[in-house]
Amino acid sequence: MALISIFLVISNYISRKRTCVPSWFLQVFIFAGIVSLSSIASIVLNNTKDISYATYLLSMLTWLGGAYTMVQVIKWSNGDAGIDSVIKYLIGACAMQCVIALLILGIPALSNYINLVIRDFSETKAFADGRLIGIGCAFDVAGMRFSAILVAFSFFLIRDSHKEDRYSLCFYSLEFTIIAIVGNMISRTTLIGVILVFVIVLFDAIRSVFLNSPFFTTSLKWLIFSFFLACIVGCLAYKSDSSLQQQFRFAFEGFFNYFNTGKWSTRSTDILATMYVWPESLKTWLVGDGYFFNTLNDPNYVGEDYAEYYMATDVGYLRFIYYFGLIGLCCFVAFFFSCSIICEKRYRNYSGLFICLFCLQLVLWAKVATDNFAVFAVFLVAEACNSYEGIQQQLCDSE
Repeated sequence: MALISIFLVISNYISRKRTCVPSWFLQVFIFAGIVSLSSIASIVLNNTKDISYATYLLSMLTWLGGAYTMVQVIKWSNGDAGIDSVIKYLIGACAMQCVIALLILGIPALSNYINLVIRDFSETKAFADGRLIGIGCAFDVAGMRFSAILVAFSFFLIRDSHKEDRYSLCFYSLEFTIIAIVGNMISRTTLIGVILVFVIVLFDAIRSVFLNSPFFTTSLKWLIFSFFLACIVGCLAYKSDSSLQQQFRFAFEGFFNYFNTGKWSTRSTDILATMYVWPESLKTWLVGDGYFFNTLNDPNYVGEDYAEYYMATDVGYLRFIYYFGLIGLCCFVAFFFSCSIICEKRYRNYSGLFICLFCLQLVLWAKVATDNFAVFAVFLVAEACNSYEGIQQQLCDSE
């Protein structure tokens, strides 16, 4: 998609003879560049070869390119790329990934075909473990993005659900049900997003009481309906399809353990609790050790080898600290804070959404070291395209 965006930009420039760089681009570019520089500094100081985040600037540009292609597709199919349309398409894409994951599980021929198209698809750890996996959609990366998009969807419901017809609301309930159930089968991190939907909608309902409005807002009614729909569909699917029972037990392991033993626990959270291994030197705290993944392929490394993650920890914050220290971590936090502030200023009708996404990012880093810039990128590019269209219209009117 990023490659396609290059041709789209060139095509738009040729057809319109004008182009402009959004005002926020330089700010985002500089912050991403600082993240890359902090990574390079750690690599040089520690004489390592792990360039995981040294190329983050290129990753940021790649995500922006992919987002540009997606926004153009939304504009082509929907007529506009306003934030409402973007959120609808994002939640639809999440539901579609969940459906694809179910089809891959249930149709071996489809799984074999995808394995031919996507290199090493069947060798991914998620596939080997028997977990559901979409196309480029697995593990906590998928769960983090599902959660972020569910948060954005809850803001859409609060703001615009009363404008939607009954059929649209039912369709949204179906999408929510699919993501709440299948999304958790792909990654249990999705549960955080589902919980936040309940918290945000309930908070809005309580707030409406203080504004002399009914407690049962349209979004709250939708949430109650969606909750019961998810429960009914989940129970029926669990009882009617034995092949899905293992997936259900994985997705909702905490609930099963709670009802069986009276204690909420999952295997992954128990393992994560043993991974809090703190740095022992001031140098590591400040600039890191220059390792994000394992040390097996570094001939310069002297010490205990770690097969998967450096220091055998998968805690997001610790992986960042061990890689480029608190200095790099602060730069990374600043990068996402700047993205959230840019979006907050440009989407005033959705005030609070992007601060929530920023806070969600900070919370999820306590579990896993991945980021949600792919989600921010879509909103940034959509705003830039809409602003550009407005400028073009003004120029046409003046001529």
